[in-house]
Amino acid sequence: MLTTADRRETDCRRQPLWGEQCESKDTIEHRGRCEMEQPQVGPEGEGAGATESKSTEVFENNSLTDAIIGAAITVHRELGPGLLESVYEKCLALELTKSGLQTTSQKEIPLTYKGLALESGFRADLIIENKVLVELKSVDQILPVDTAQVLTYLKLSNLRTGLLINFNVQLLKNGIKRLSL
Repeated sequence: MLTTADRRETDCRRQPLWGEQCESKDTIEHRGRCEMEQPQVGPEGEGAGATESKSTEVFENNSLTDAIIGAAITVHRELGPGLLESVYEKCLALELTKSGLQTTSQKEIPLTYKGLALESGFRADLIIENKVLVELKSVDQILPVDTAQVLTYLKLSNLRTGLLINFNVQLLKNGIKRLSL
């Protein structure tokens, strides 16, 4: 639980979903659960189906990101920090495929500018089940430009959920950042 002082320091650009973590201004390592009530599905009738559908999608994406994080932890426990990003990408793709998840590596992300399709060269490290974009890093620390990269890839790919995972940390939970549009 966050204290009142922690809540004041927490910076969320949007209202987080129930159970979602918020990032602290001070450090990525400080993570706390946002105190929020569980979302309520509206009464039967107009708009109720849309609310249930969105709620179900959020639940599925949370379950999927949990599975991805679990696989990443398995890879990190086996290999440890300090290797190239490409090594972690191959191993994580293998773990996810082994667990029965559809995994696409180095998928090109199209860019359209004023109606023209441009050769962008943007490539997502991994896209899981066509729902979650995973960008992997092996750096000393995640920078704001890395976060901006994932958010841009999410917008361009029309996906709503992304994971930014830095494998160059002693404890992997300190290198994971979940992003949503």
